[in-house]
This record gives sequence, C-alpha cells and structure tokens, in this order.
Amino acid sequence: MFRWFPVRYFLSKLARSKGFIDPFLLTSKLQKFAEPSEVSEPIELLRAGAIFHARGLVNSKVLQQNLDWNWPYWVQKQFNPHDNSFLPRAFSITHINLTHRNWTAVGIPGIDHYPIIDPRGMITPHFDGSSIDFLLQSEEGEIVPPKESEVKQDLDVEDNLCVTTRFNKPTQSLESKVFVALEEDIPYCIVQLKAHCKNSGRLSVLIRPVNPEGVSFIHSIEVNGKEVLVDDKEYLSADKAPNNTTLFGYKDGDSANHIGQLTDDVISCDIGMANMAMSYSFEKELELTLKIPLAKSENFFTQKAKEILEIDQTSYRNWQEFTHELSVLATADKSIDFLFKAAEKNTLLMSPKEVFPGPYTYRRFWFRDAVFILNAIISMNMLSKAREILDEFPKKQRRDGYYLSQEGEWDSNGQVLWIYYRYFQVSNSKLNSRDLESMHKAAWWIIHKRNKKDGSSVSGLMPAGFSAEHFGANDNYHWDSIFSAYGLICAGRLCKAHGYKEEDGELFIQEGEDLKASIEFSIEQNREKTKGAVATSPHRRMDSAAVGSLAGIYPLDLFESNDERFIKTAKFLQERCFFEGAFFQDMIHSGMNAYLSLHVAQVFLKAGFREEFIKILEVVKDLASPTGQWPEAIHPITKGGCMGDGQHIWATAEWIMAISNAFVLEKENAVVLLRGVPKSWLEKNGEISLRKLATKFGVLDIVVKLKKTKLEVTVDGLLNDCEIIFDMFGMNKNMKKNNFKVDIDEYINDDKYL
Repeated sequence: MFRWFPVRYFLSKLARSKGFIDPFLLTSKLQKFAEPSEVSEPIELLRAGAIFHARGLVNSKVLQQNLDWNWPYWVQKQFNPHDNSFLPRAFSITHINLTHRNWTAVGIPGIDHYPIIDPRGMITPHFDGSSIDFLLQSEEGEIVPPKESEVKQDLDVEDNLCVTTRFNKPTQSLESKVFVALEEDIPYCIVQLKAHCKNSGRLSVLIRPVNPEGVSFIHSIEVNGKEVLVDDKEYLSADKAPNNTTLFGYKDGDSANHIGQLTDDVISCDIGMANMAMSYSFEKELELTLKIPLAKSENFFTQKAKEILEIDQTSYRNWQEFTHELSVLATADKSIDFLFKAAEKNTLLMSPKEVFPGPYTYRRFWFRDAVFILNAIISMNMLSKAREILDEFPKKQRRDGYYLSQEGEWDSNGQVLWIYYRYFQVSNSKLNSRDLESMHKAAWWIIHKRNKKDGSSVSGLMPAGFSAEHFGANDNYHWDSIFSAYGLICAGRLCKAHGYKEEDGELFIQEGEDLKASIEFSIEQNREKTKGAVATSPHRRMDSAAVGSLAGIYPLDLFESNDERFIKTAKFLQERCFFEGAFFQDMIHSGMNAYLSLHVAQVFLKAGFREEFIKILEVVKDLASPTGQWPEAIHPITKGGCMGDGQHIWATAEWIMAISNAFVLEKENAVVLLRGVPKSWLEKNGEISLRKLATKFGVLDIVVKLKKTKLEVTVDGLLNDCEIIFDMFGMNKNMKKNNFKVDIDEYINDDKYL
C-alpha cells in the first residue's frame, strides 16, 4: 500500500506537518547501510522487538518513580548509582534488563512448561507471567533476597532438575528449593522453603507483578485460606495457612513494605499492579511448601512423555527414562563434569518436540538454533529424540522448498540438509520418503535462490539477507553461502546413498562445489582488504562478524581444517575481538559470547592448536553461572547476561560439542583421539572417560587411565574401517588397535602442553 504514491505522499506530508521526520525518508536512509534485499528485516523479529520494547516502555513509566518497591535483583543493580551495573536512563525510551539477564529453568523432559528462577531465587512459574518472591524478618534483621549481596545458588542435575537458593547470616537463614513434579498427570512447580531465626521470625511469600524482564500485570488477587487466585485463576497453594495477608493495588504501594498490615482478602487493580504478602510467624524454624499448577490437561505431553508416564508417575524416574542413554563424562575436574551434565539435561529439557533456544526470551523456533542444538543431541546419543525433532522440519517447509522460520534468512536450507546428513551418518538409519522429498525440494530451492554469475564479488553467492542477525545489516554473508554449499553436497550424498533421484544427487554435489568456488572467488576478491583472512561478506572489512565465516571449518568441513585463510580469521578474532579471553561480539550482542567463543575454539582444535582451544574452554567454563548456564551474551563488567535469553541453549549445545570433540575429532576416514584434553582433567593414577559418545564411526566409550607415566587408552565401539590418531599432550601417533599404552613422561612434564 505504501508504494502507492498518493498514500506515501500524504503520510510523509502529515508527519512533517506535525514536526516528525519523514518515515519513508528515514527508512530509505537506513536501507543504504545494507545491501539491497527482498526482506529488509524478518517480520518475526520486528514483532518480537515490538513486544520486548512495549514492556520496556511500561518499565520506564513504573520502575523509576517507584524505587521504594521491592523490585527484582536486576532492577536493584541496574538502577543503583553505587553499582557497576548502573545504566543512565536519560535518553532511554524503554528500560530493559541489560545487565543481569540470568535465570535457570526447571522442568521435566517432554513437557514444555518452564518455571524460571533468577539469581536471587525469585520464581516466575508461568511463561512471561508474574513472580513469587520471599522476605524473612526477625529481631536481628531481615533477608530481602533481591537486595542481598551474598547468596549461594546451585542446580542439582543428578536426579530431577532442582534449583536451590540459600541466604545464610549469623542469626538467620532462608533456603528455597524449586523443581517440577507430576501429580495425577498434572505438572506442578514445587517450592520447598526453610527459614531459621535465632528466636522468632516472620516469613512472607510475595506475589509480584514483575518478572526478569520487568512489569507483568496482575489485575486481581484473592486469598482463600491456603490458596491464592491470581486474575481469577488457580495460582498457588500452601501446605499451611498464613497468619495474615496484605493485598495492595498500585496506588497503595508495595505490600512488601507493609508486612503484617491486615487488609481484605481480595484486591482489584485496574492499573495491573496488584501485589500480595502472605506472612507466617514462627519460632526458630519454619518449613513451608508451595505448589503452583502449570497445566490442567494432558495436551502438554508429547507422545514420548505419555509413554514414560505409563511406566512411572514420579519426575525422578521420568528423567531417568529419558536420560539413561545419554553420554557420560568423568574427569578430575568436577566443574567440567557438572557443566557437561547440566548442558545435556538443559538441551533435552528445551527439546519437548521442537527445539527452543531458551525457556523465556527465546521460547520460539529458529532453524539455525535448532540444527546446532540437534547436532549436540545427536552427539550425546539421543538419536530417538533427534528423529522426533527432524519429523517436525518438513511441516515448516514452504511449497517452494524453503525451510521458513524467519523471512530473509538464507542459511536455514543448508543447515537442515547438513543435519539430515549428520543424523544419517551417525544413526546409520535410512531417511524416510518424506525426508527425502523434503530434502530434494530444499536443495533445488538453494540452486534457484543463488545470485546469477556476473563476475562481481557476489557472483553465484546466496543473495543479501538478514542471515544470523548478529552479523549486522543485510548483506551477502559468507555464512549463508557456506551452509548452502555444504548443504547441497550433503543432499547429493543422501540422494546417492538412498538411490533417490541419483542424477539429481550428482547435480547437487556439482552445484555445491560450484557454490564453494563462488565463495573462494569472493574471498579472493577481498583479499587485499582482509590481508588474507575471510571477512563476513565481500563488502565488509575485518570485524567481529567474521566469526560467521568460520562455519566453513566448524561445524562444517567445507574447507580443510588447516586452510590458512580461516586460521588467519580465527587469529584475527582472538587478537582483536576477544575480551578477557572470550569472543566479544560487537554486532547487536555487545557482550562476551559463550557459543561463538566455542566456535573459535573448535576451529583452533581442528587445526591442531590445542593450547588455544584449552584456554578458551577454561574461560567459557568460568563464565558459566553457578547453576551452569550461559546467557546469550555476557556483560563484560557485571558478568551477567546483557542480550537474549538468560539460559541460552545454543551455548549449552556448543559446550557438549566442545567436550565431545576434545575427546574425539572426526575426520573423513579417521578419528583423532584426546587432542583437546588438558592435563588438569587427569589425576595421578586416575582415569577419565567419555562414554556413549555417538559418532559416524560408532557409539564410543573412551577410557584413559594414568598409571605413573603410562597412559592406557581404550576405545570401545569403534568400527574397524577407520584410522586411529592418538594426539594427546602434543603427541601425534597412528595406532593400529583400539587398546594401547603410551609412555608420556617426556610430554606430561613439559609446561607448554599443560
């Protein structure tokens, strides 16, 4: 409609007459910073951004003029001028959590309900809903969780996922345990509270119209004995009745500041800021359990979850049944082991049927995140789960063959073709007819989508698009073309392996190689500007977005792992785009990025730079939260989340892949063993192992025992038709059998290998 001249003319004139800038002139100016593209920005991202900033606008009207309220932890930090997290607000139209985007989800696999817990124990049980917090008061003082500087929070990954938050002071303490359990086929968020005081105390359960993103409206609260209704819906039940309740609306203020004041048991607030304090008086100790129903029907179960529920109703057995086939890591570094197990469970939790990159901000589907997460699911031996997720992909494919999650992102088809091939390699299972038809259409879509060959720097590449949004404005990103080229090659191999339209299979391989040649041509055209490295596109100088071009080495094998151009790119990034040992993404994320750091690390690993890999791995390990989570981007000063979801599953997936590749790197016809394993994982006369690791050479158990100065290495499950390269502590030896011993005295005492 806006292209119709009169409409555009009158809207522009109206804007100027009211003193506003012409929106069409502004749009045209902005578009000049990007390459011409059929989609300027995916409507899905615009919609998500509008919702995100709508809340930020509400925050700006509520938070700063009510700073006496008991706001969540991120507000306490970000609005405090004495804190390093402080952000000035003068020209910020919206107020958004940019310093502590951290939370941890709990739940049961196969059920897509994810209560999240913030760094001080505030619980948001329902997606994008209101929250529950606590307050402990006694004669000796009080514990106000969002304001406390000292806290111990951890995640139990052994049985059911459970987040424990503890506040300990000399004369009082407060502990909460939060997990999800099933009762009569209904999932509940269970909160177990323990309060202790030297003499007498009062514990208050607070219902808050906020969550880790900001204001979340509550219009009514009703207390009926031990039960609480929020907005006329069952919300919370306690195992003990409170001594009193305080219910306030927005104009009354914050009930947390008036604990003990008796009010009516019902409050309505047209503004949407109803809040409540439910108080319990006790002598010395109190234990209290809260239950929050998460659903009321069986519709939230996947088929796999239903099958397991028939075996046993308890969440503990539910997790056992889902995870008994998972890879298992054991080293001398217990923090490494914990992060690996947490990553596996979190990855599984966020894959109920389709894959979510996070439990909150990113609780929606992207093909890009899904295939990276699926790569980890395959590696950790959850092949049945991988198959279940792959079954959903054709449903999201357009009739022309485009795998659509966001318009204007041209990497999805190549990524899906790669992950189909990866699944086929590892599972040794034939794809079904629907897979093959879908794959075939996707390959043709890539071929038809490519630029025409005209001799320019973008000749034959994929068209300009939004790509992975953290690269910048629309451009002909090498990332898109690299995935597309490798995807075509994978499609061709799949056709030939299945005897499916084999003539097209040969054509797909040729087209993939031709697209690779176009990438080579583009890189060479830009060589002088990039000094032999690979920029993110032929139009760009070297910058942090060049990290996307590393996809040609990791996770794909489109180029040789020792290709000097890509090694120069990784070294450029390490020298110019790292902060305190981790990759810092300047584009959009503006933070330290765990998963992209691990991409760089694995490029180094594949090229044989084991020390660089280990250094980055250690830094990423230290950036994890106490509950084993990485937000999408990490604030360089606060070390809290500053972008995206506070529990980013692409990051957990990359942690799984980095550890897996440290033990076993797969080549065309060879495995490289233990290249990325540091000495710190081994104890004298101890052993390390990674069991049930799924590879294209079999499901492997790798066990390494250190006896004095001799290593005993055993690899079970390895197929006989591959070469074995032992490459631990800088040694590089070809082995003829799966079980061998190596004397490492001269290596293990050499500091450069440690």
